[in-house]
Amino acid sequence: TCLTRPEGVLISIIIGIYTLINIRKYGTKKFIQASAIFSAPLIIYAIWKLQYYGDILPNTFYAKVGNKGEDIERGWNFFKTFIEGRTFIISILVLIFGIKNIKNHKIALYMSILCTYLIYLILVGGDWTMRFIVPLLPLFYLILQHGLNDCFKSLTKKIEKQKNAITFTVVALLTCTIGYSTYTDPTHEYIFNIKIERYGEIREQQKAFGMWLKENFPEDTLLALGPTGAISYFSEMPTIDMWGLTDKTIARGEKNVNTGQYYNPKIAGHQKSNFQYVLSREPDIIVGIVGFSAHDLPNTYGTAIIPEAYDPLDNVFIKKTLDLRPRAH
Repeated sequence: TCLTRPEGVLISIIIGIYTLINIRKYGTKKFIQASAIFSAPLIIYAIWKLQYYGDILPNTFYAKVGNKGEDIERGWNFFKTFIEGRTFIISILVLIFGIKNIKNHKIALYMSILCTYLIYLILVGGDWTMRFIVPLLPLFYLILQHGLNDCFKSLTKKIEKQKNAITFTVVALLTCTIGYSTYTDPTHEYIFNIKIERYGEIREQQKAFGMWLKENFPEDTLLALGPTGAISYFSEMPTIDMWGLTDKTIARGEKNVNTGQYYNPKIAGHQKSNFQYVLSREPDIIVGIVGFSAHDLPNTYGTAIIPEAYDPLDNVFIKKTLDLRPRAH
């Protein structure tokens, strides 16, 4: 993960500190060898990224992080959503078992990674889904398993004759409780406050719109997109990402005061925009309202009417000089 995400390096540092603390167990020579083998490809990769991209961190990091006040508030809301939702009971049990078994070196390592990683997520503003939590789940369940195992051993020692019945009852109750908290939480049914079923429909329409553009317009048609993923991929046209995730100028700039109708400070990756820069690139088609409102558009653009089968379910503005009629085949 260190080659693809910056938090991978963070976890590696924690493991390195843990190894140093227990250096007598692992040996100094082995630690130095392992560190050299681990660090060498990372250093080479970092040098290559500096040469090729001009930076070590990915562009998306700068697009999503940069306003400390908003980042921390957004990160805290992200953390609360995780804790208060379907994982509430699991989180409480992990905290109790983790503290109780902190003298166990493995549990101490797991807890160090969990706490450091969660603090990091809060500081950088979290995310709009729980995907960054997924890598932590194995640690959650390892701590949970260790704690439950201790509980069962303690119970069976106290009441040896009824151990099978007690074990079954405890396991059944915990399983039902955790399962109930997981599948009755309504937050997992939504993305951006949109029902998951509706979200999938939007993505399919954006895919259809992108394919329609590719089939009917010149390949050098310049697009400026808010919803950049499916449309840019299937159109295979040059694209300006108006949220700055793939645009260095927007990502490295300040947050635009003119935030537009889709700005939401609670959603990671949707803080920065630069509409004047977008206009300076003279895009042929603009999809979505990012960093501007409709009346901010120059009169060289008009609202496009897209065939229903290819409608991206978003605002589409087009240069009046561009022929929107499909090409004849």
